[in-house]
Amino acid sequence: MTTDTNETPNPPVLDRNGVTIESGAVAWLHGTEQGRVPAMVTDWDEATGHPRVAVADPAQNVWEVTVADPQRLEIMPPDPRIAEGERNGGPSDAWLILDKHDQVLGRTVGERMEDARRAAERLPSVRHVADRDGGFALRRLGENKLTAGDRSRLEAYREALKSAGATRPVGEAVSVPPRPRA
Repeated sequence: MTTDTNETPNPPVLDRNGVTIESGAVAWLHGTEQGRVPAMVTDWDEATGHPRVAVADPAQNVWEVTVADPQRLEIMPPDPRIAEGERNGGPSDAWLILDKHDQVLGRTVGERMEDARRAAERLPSVRHVADRDGGFALRRLGENKLTAGDRSRLEAYREALKSAGATRPVGEAVSVPPRPRA
């Protein structure tokens, strides 16, 4: 077996479910006093080729340990939201305003959710839905999901802040007609 401390060994080491253990993977470490604890694979022990993991004990001390039996590890599947975030680009200051059925009520801009919420609450259609449904939701848009209208609103928003000399953003909202559910 050949290994560098940050490379997956050749042949690969498998966890209890047959998943290849790789550096940076998040896993459950089974067989501890607590039953199982979350761990992160940090690298590989050069002498033995066993995975090294970082774990926290109940007192929140972080320990790096070598796991001699890879069957004690259960690699967790990657969170799909991470891949979605990478596809959407970095976060923008544009937000979708949604009802409880995920129908778009409008769009707003704001650096913080608090600013976007305050701006959304000024829209009559949003106030109506909030009264009917008990609230509304906001979803920050990634840079790759912005429409031309979003980009122009963001530019106008930034220019207004710049010309006013404002250091803290104030929200701005625009209503869009609701679309029927598919």
